[in-house]
Amino acid sequence: MADLMFHFGCGIAAGTVAGLPAVLRHARPPARVSNIAAAWLLSAWALGLWAIAPSLLRAIGLPSAISAAPCMNIFFFHPLLDRLENGGMLKGEMLTSGAFLLQYLTLAWLIALRNRAASGHQV
Repeated sequence: MADLMFHFGCGIAAGTVAGLPAVLRHARPPARVSNIAAAWLLSAWALGLWAIAPSLLRAIGLPSAISAAPCMNIFFFHPLLDRLENGGMLKGEMLTSGAFLLQYLTLAWLIALRNRAASGHQV
C-alpha cells in the first residue's frame, strides 16, 4: 500500500502542476473557467491512476517481473521509483495532500474571483 500511495501521489502531483498554468491563463472574468478547471482536475486524477497501473496489474495476478520491466516506465517511471524508494507512505500522503490542497486553493480563488467580478468590483 505504501508504494501505491507514493506512485499515486507522484501522478496526481504531476497532473496538478502541469495543468495549473492553463487554468490560470483562463482565470480572467468574464471567461468561464469551469470547463478548463474540470478538465484539469480529471486529468490530474487520471494521471494518478495511470501512475498506479503497474501496481494494479500486479494485484490482478500479473507477475512482478512484468510490472518491474523497463517498459513500465511509461507509468511515471514506476520501476525506477520502486528501486529508488523503499516504502514511501508518508511521502505519498504528502504529495497527494499537497496536490489536493493546491487544487482546493486554486478552485477557491477562482470562485472568489468570479464572485468579485459578478458583484461589480474591479478585478
